[in-house]
Amino acid sequence: MIPAEVKEPYNALFVDFVYLLRDYGVPAGLPDLLEVNAGLERGLVQGMDDLLVLLRLSFVRRVEHMDPFERAFALYFYGVDIPEVA
Repeated sequence: MIPAEVKEPYNALFVDFVYLLRDYGVPAGLPDLLEVNAGLERGLVQGMDDLLVLLRLSFVRRVEHMDPFERAFALYFYGVDIPEVA
């Protein structure tokens, strides 16, 4: 429930995705989520490809986090569980 004193719109979009990223070993936090929300408010996302790019730019800082991010994205948005490659 949203507290009455909150005047601005409350956006909990992608909070579950952040927790999934953490489960997959991708360090993700509130600043990253706020960056995503700012991009959405600016209208940067017109489709799933744009969303993938915005989320990748916001959450992936190191190349070793790219594969876990892709796996988490596929599971969260498409329901496809891609096995980890050794």
